[in-house]
Amino acid sequence: MQGKDFRKRLIIGVFIILAIIGCAYLTENISTALSLKSAKVIKVLDNNKTIAYLDSGVLKKIGSKDPKGPTLTAVLNATGAELFDEITVKGAKNSTIYSINRGQLNDNLVCSLNEDGTADLIDQSSSQILVKSINEIDVK
Repeated sequence: MQGKDFRKRLIIGVFIILAIIGCAYLTENISTALSLKSAKVIKVLDNNKTIAYLDSGVLKKIGSKDPKGPTLTAVLNATGAELFDEITVKGAKNSTIYSINRGQLNDNLVCSLNEDGTADLIDQSSSQILVKSINEIDVK
């Protein structure tokens, strides 16, 4: 009788552990998807493969010297994206796309941090917003 009781408890325990792991995985995927849609997380791709997820806290650390935020060059260096010819920055809210080749990349392009946890790509030389609410940077 004791052996059957132990097996039942063991099976129930294993089932509970698997349910907890499944719920944690589901919760993480849902929160990441919601953050990407709201542009609070920026997905960085290298040849269509995700290499990093950045949020406002990471961007603040990367651009700690500039109160507006880090340069696009600094963001790319921090993610390890080194070998590329073209960069495409996409916005979440109005689906804006800004493409630039490696030769045009300069320190005037800044990922300007907003109070709501999002970042805009701006050209500091003209104070023009190029992409509002960045949610993806793709390097190719």
